[in-house]
Amino acid sequence: MYGPVIQGKLVRLRPPRAEDAEVMITWFDDLEVTRFIMRRHPPSIEEEKTWLENLAKDPNVIQWVVEFQGAPVGTTSIMLIDWRNGHGMTGTIIGDKTVWGKGLARELMQLRAAGGGRLPRGGTMAPRSVRRWGVARPGSHGAHAGGLGKGSRIIRDLP
Repeated sequence: MYGPVIQGKLVRLRPPRAEDAEVMITWFDDLEVTRFIMRRHPPSIEEEKTWLENLAKDPNVIQWVVEFQGAPVGTTSIMLIDWRNGHGMTGTIIGDKTVWGKGLARELMQLRAAGGGRLPRGGTMAPRSVRRWGVARPGSHGAHAGGLGKGSRIIRDLP
């Protein structure tokens, strides 16, 4: 599934769009960007679009595009979510190396950990659960956006 739009001071987390695939595949051209992931060769545009479509359908993944100054520069996600036990694994790629070292990853991790508000299936991602690299079981915490940090706000909740 795609996460809600969350605006921070530096970055904006938003759901991926099909047109993002063209930018995303260029990030795989740089071995320094891909050194910590399992894929070395750039996917085709069709493969990347299929990957995005599959993410939208997966109830155990929450995916965002990271925007800086209006342009997509990376992605971040909570994946392998175990709703019953309240945990998941996180991942981030900042594919545009021109923005490395500007504090974007720090802010996006804070925004992602804060949870982004209400999730489908009646669940929430509570700050204290996500900071332990997890998510809260549906209904186990109030639907709140606590911990987003000064200057950050939720623009829109998921339906």
